[in-house]
Amino acid sequence: MSFFKGGKSSSGSGEGSNIQLSNAIDSTSTETAASSFAVKQVNDKVETKADKIHNHDTEYYTKSEIDNSINSITDTVLSDQYKIKTSPEDVPSYLSSKVDNVTLSVEDNELKVKNVDGLIVGIANLNTWLSGTSDNIQNQIDGINSKLSSVTAGMSFIGKFETYAELMSVGIKKNGDLAVVLVDENKANGRSMYVYSENFGMWDFIGAFTFADEFIELTDTPNSYVGHNGKVLKVDEANNKVTFNNIDYSEIENKPSSTITQIDQSVQSSHSHPNKALLDTYNQTNIDISNAVTSTHVHSNKASLDKLGVNANGELTINGVVYTPKIPSKKYLYARRSGGDQVLEVGDTCIFSGNKRGDIPYDTTTGLFTLEAGKTYRVTVTASMLTEGYLSLHVTDFDNVEPHPNSAIWTDVTRDWREASAGSLEVVLMPSITKDFKVKVKSINGSSKLRAVYSVLVIQEL
Repeated sequence: MSFFKGGKSSSGSGEGSNIQLSNAIDSTSTETAASSFAVKQVNDKVETKADKIHNHDTEYYTKSEIDNSINSITDTVLSDQYKIKTSPEDVPSYLSSKVDNVTLSVEDNELKVKNVDGLIVGIANLNTWLSGTSDNIQNQIDGINSKLSSVTAGMSFIGKFETYAELMSVGIKKNGDLAVVLVDENKANGRSMYVYSENFGMWDFIGAFTFADEFIELTDTPNSYVGHNGKVLKVDEANNKVTFNNIDYSEIENKPSSTITQIDQSVQSSHSHPNKALLDTYNQTNIDISNAVTSTHVHSNKASLDKLGVNANGELTINGVVYTPKIPSKKYLYARRSGGDQVLEVGDTCIFSGNKRGDIPYDTTTGLFTLEAGKTYRVTVTASMLTEGYLSLHVTDFDNVEPHPNSAIWTDVTRDWREASAGSLEVVLMPSITKDFKVKVKSINGSSKLRAVYSVLVIQEL
């Protein structure tokens, strides 16, 4: 097909007739109008470009300019190779100058983490804690929990065993029995805990227990006790850490106002007092001491006074021996009627003639007993009377003077007196002078006798 424009033609091979197309879309034929539109689009573009004169040297870079630009970019890239920027405004520099060697460092061309903000344990501790793990830690914990769950019901601690072999020798065991092996030959001689499971039919290993005697490995904490015996833990506020160190006297809070030199002098001048207990009782003032010095005098019996003292218990001592005052022994008299019954009349003295004992003077013939002045006595007569009526007894002195109004009566048990016998005569005497006394018949009715064997006189010094 050939296209024509402005009287010129462009020929092409192929069959068919030539159709002349205009530069305007004015044909009534659809085919001709569409083709004319396409030709118009091409012609418009050609007319704006093809006829325009231009120079490639002004519109495009030459080869030498492009080579120079590429070389410049290459040199720039090479000069900043291995350099990094931490922000758009940062100057590129090598990585080693960008790390602080505290939290991060470059070692053997590798970037390594040295410290992590908020981490409170050291790597050595992590390695120790993770030692022996062979799987995901949570999985292992879940496995232990599963084992524990199977035996927790009825769990009871049965004791400690020196070795694993000793644990294996346990004959009677039940589900939930808990045991500790101190030296477990199956677990590198460590300390282990086992629980017996009837589900497994065996002692199930729960875990090994290790104990550290060092501080965790942190930069602000000592990591060992070695070489620090006797030292104290001190806060180094300037360096934000704690250390083992000796404490200086000047650092002690609420310390004595005395200096070390003054304290040393006091210690050197210290001494003991053998009479410290006595000195501790002194509460005299200076005036009291001055008056005592003024009143000093000599005791002619000083040697005897020096023997006196007071021990720590406040007891009086003589030559260092606790003084025990002598308690005077008390006197007494016991006498019983013997040798037959004594027939009694009014005014008669009762005679207790036998079995006399004691140190109060008594005349078994006259019935008189002697009482000392200034002492107190209890006189008791326990008598058995044989009487057809009644009789009464009382105590008088040698002159028949009655020092005490008390008396006692005995009655005939066969009479209808409606009065019981006294049973015994008791009086307490405190003579103002030493004299003799007697037990005397005060009144009588009917024939009466003092029975032998059954009648007794007792006198006690109070």
